[in-house]
Amino acid sequence: MNSGVSRSLSCCSLTVPQHLLQCIVLLLPMFVRQTLYEFCTRKCKAPDVELNIYRLPFGLVLKVGNTPEVNNEACALKALKDLGAIISHPSLFDCVPCQNSKKSYMVSTWILGDCVSDVWDSLTATDKIRFEQDLREQCDALRSQTQTLEHAIFSAAGGPVVDYRVPWLLDNPREFRTCQEFASQVWLGMDHNTPARMALRPVMLPIMQRTDVYISLCHGDLFAKNMIFPGGLDNWRAGRSRLCLIDWEQAGWMPVYWDALKATWMEMDKDTEWFNMARRIFPDFTDVLDADWEWRSRSKIQIL
Repeated sequence: MNSGVSRSLSCCSLTVPQHLLQCIVLLLPMFVRQTLYEFCTRKCKAPDVELNIYRLPFGLVLKVGNTPEVNNEACALKALKDLGAIISHPSLFDCVPCQNSKKSYMVSTWILGDCVSDVWDSLTATDKIRFEQDLREQCDALRSQTQTLEHAIFSAAGGPVVDYRVPWLLDNPREFRTCQEFASQVWLGMDHNTPARMALRPVMLPIMQRTDVYISLCHGDLFAKNMIFPGGLDNWRAGRSRLCLIDWEQAGWMPVYWDALKATWMEMDKDTEWFNMARRIFPDFTDVLDADWEWRSRSKIQIL
């Protein structure tokens, strides 16, 4: 990907007015910023009350959520900023974690445009080919810039892996030292001597026992609802913007196949349009997707 083109089409930088405002706001004590943002939740328009996000002036948005997720997203956006413009993402303005673990505040740039899930039915076959290419290029760039064999598996904030799609990890959230250890907790029950598990071993163990799997920064929730066409679909079609990835709460330093895996977990059929697109977006991990499908369909463990 041409780095000059990438940078010009990204949503990764604060505007000059936003940066000046940030300099002023960050001079305020933490408790004052907390009070300010709480005031904003009562006075500002909420595009989605259920998601606890509020439109602010100056092209900003306030997100209110539990401290671990808010802090994790803020850390992910900081890491992305350090990487430059390889990924189109919102820019972090401020983060105020509170002692109350259920309520912290994060302010970032508001990405004005069309949510991919809202306009999916309007996409042409050509649009979908471009969408695949756009997402594949950005995911490839993120992996190539961050992958390493010498990294533990943990959240973007450096804490335990907590993922709402893997609820059994909530019983014992922790970091993982190796991909093999992590895989044993994602694909459960390979040590059970039941006929179903024993039949799965030839499929799963070659995937789970690999020692050459890289760790990279992953988004962790690549669904259409977490992608924006900045400026609208027509603007993206005209080549004036790149797909923007939002909502990085589930981000972490994970095995490189993690985004491919998470993107297909909601599919109930292997031949859906989205599953097939994921195979083309992540061509290096089709063997993992095939093995995971066998595990999900045979183990009968439901992922919500």
